[in-house]
Amino acid sequence: MSGTDLPRLVWRGLATWLLLSLLGWFWAQPLLGWFIPYIEWIIGLAANAYRAHVSLNGAGAEANLELQMVLQQPLALSAQQTLKPGIKLTVVHHVLHDLAPLIVEFSLLLIWPVVSLRQRLLLLLAGIPAAFAVLGLTTPFVLLGLLEIQLQQIALYYHFIRPEPWILQWLYFCEMGGNWLLAISAALLCVRLIHVTRPSA
Repeated sequence: MSGTDLPRLVWRGLATWLLLSLLGWFWAQPLLGWFIPYIEWIIGLAANAYRAHVSLNGAGAEANLELQMVLQQPLALSAQQTLKPGIKLTVVHHVLHDLAPLIVEFSLLLIWPVVSLRQRLLLLLAGIPAAFAVLGLTTPFVLLGLLEIQLQQIALYYHFIRPEPWILQWLYFCEMGGNWLLAISAALLCVRLIHVTRPSA
């Protein structure tokens, strides 16, 4: 890539990112709706003490992903305080935060220099399972991290400091830009995969 190509690539990247962001803004519900069973499945694997239900509420820019968790077994907050089965906890997360990593990933895949349309299509196809991986590592655990914050607050109400689990650290990582880092890494992995398997494309 020559020095004169770089500014053009940057402008293409900004335009692509803006276009995908607008699509995410207006079509957040149908786009993320495809992933809800997958998100619920991962949450069920990661937190089997609860029965999880994920839904989309609101429309457009006001849409939120809502997680309702019903406790299936007693949960000890301290030696004196235990949450009983049947208690329902609810957390919400704005859908644009969940779509942002996918927008970053596909923006990179759409502007990455290729030598043929076939290679571009292969790159975008590789991006689909990568998108599932990125979303699976971010959204379910961000929702569970928000749930853990609620449990921390309940414990503090009873004057008990609950040990901080790893999922809170992962929530902080994702919310401070780690989700974008995962998306960029996924896009670069797709690029590497296509270039390795199709060197003459």
